[in-house]
Amino acid sequence: MVDGRRRAALAAVLVAAGLAAGPAWAADRDGSLRFGVYPGGAAGAVHAPQLQVAPDLRRERAAVDRLAGDADVVVRLYTSLDGRRDDDQDDLVGQVRRWSEAGHDVEVVARHLPARTDAEAAVDAYVDDLSRLARRLSGVRRLHSIQVTNEANVRGAPAAADGSSPGVLEALARGVVAVEHQLARADRRDVSVGFNVAEDRGLSAFFAAVRRVGGRRLDQAVDWIGLDVYPATWSAPERPDRAAVRAAVTEALRTMRRTHMPAGGFGSDVALRVTENGFPTGPGRSEADQVAVLEASVGAVVAARRSLRVTDFRWFALRDAASASQHPEHQYGLLRDDWREKPAFDALRRLIARHGGD
Repeated sequence: MVDGRRRAALAAVLVAAGLAAGPAWAADRDGSLRFGVYPGGAAGAVHAPQLQVAPDLRRERAAVDRLAGDADVVVRLYTSLDGRRDDDQDDLVGQVRRWSEAGHDVEVVARHLPARTDAEAAVDAYVDDLSRLARRLSGVRRLHSIQVTNEANVRGAPAAADGSSPGVLEALARGVVAVEHQLARADRRDVSVGFNVAEDRGLSAFFAAVRRVGGRRLDQAVDWIGLDVYPATWSAPERPDRAAVRAAVTEALRTMRRTHMPAGGFGSDVALRVTENGFPTGPGRSEADQVAVLEASVGAVVAARRSLRVTDFRWFALRDAASASQHPEHQYGLLRDDWREKPAFDALRRLIARHGGD
């Protein structure tokens, strides 16, 4: 198996020499941020939306194109693997190919949501499904990265996080190694693999458990670790005050890099990403508040990108799941569900133009 660090270093050398494309490492190399967005609106909602406007890939692509301008914006897609042999991955692979053909890098989040309750069988099935998916995705030219599991540290919210799934730590550890193996076999040194966590005070204990389960094999295979942070929603502060949001995001990143990641044995050679950041509009949550949270969060990431090696920022989400709903989880979008832009859309477009990599 090719060591993840060696794969990253070699890719950077090849890119610098003009011998290979390197979307996974370009932002890390020149100090710019790699921005990304989930193009839908419903994934991960703890409360299912009451209304749902059908997806429109043509409009999604047009909106991502407008956001990106001259920069590269990663499209972040989610899928769930349940370990059933009749599970068909064709739809996801087709989506990844279409986004790639449209000129966008793609990141795939592979959740662990097993049909089996037996932990050993569930993990075996997940790793098998994940290996097959990674093998198929390795043929897509603009595949950017693969995330193994989603928020494995969060229990009690199965619609959004994998922490309650049987054998989740083993699924994370073995899954990362399996994806790294498939990428190495396919000679895809431009594609990176990692996992994410939700911002939480108990993360050091979680990372220590990951270290016990994954050991050196996991440490060698991981290229990055992501942090999901939702200021004034699921994370501190309580109110969307710009200064408070910036301070809270800065502290969350600093604590991840200097406390939590070392508890898992992950050093500065492992990149840190913000894999989800967002703020919903709706009752008591204005569109101006959404702009404030977005700009303050990106400002914190930009300031920390070199000292803490933060390479990527993802916004959740492009479009509302249901703009008429009274529940805030249905209105995370930069766009309303009828595709009209909120002010945050233009705010993110300007931030990408200023700080994004090309």
